[in-house]
Amino acid sequence: MPIKTEDIDIVVPEKVQISGDKTIDAVLSKPIPSSPESPLLTAYEGEIDGIELLLEFLTHQRGSREDVALTVQRGLSAQALRYTNILHDNRMAITINDFLINGELADINVKVPTPAAFVG
Repeated sequence: MPIKTEDIDIVVPEKVQISGDKTIDAVLSKPIPSSPESPLLTAYEGEIDGIELLLEFLTHQRGSREDVALTVQRGLSAQALRYTNILHDNRMAITINDFLINGELADINVKVPTPAAFVG
């Protein structure tokens, strides 16, 4: 069995604009309650191909503030980590062409960090 993670981290800017009439929190259906150690952090549960996954958001921690989480959109918080802006600022678009929507294959376009963003 290959080693794999069961969580997906999404890097977002410090403020995420609302597109349309729904926030990200309203679209994602299974929020996990925050922990006492990190009351602002929100994660979401889901399933892809029968595998339970955890979806979490990360954002850039600017300056000397000690915030563990920042509200990036109404109802949505992200874990603040230093240097995640490198991942957000150095992205490339890829197309995944085996995504099922209503039983039919569809293309989905996503932006991922460039390989160079991971070289330190």
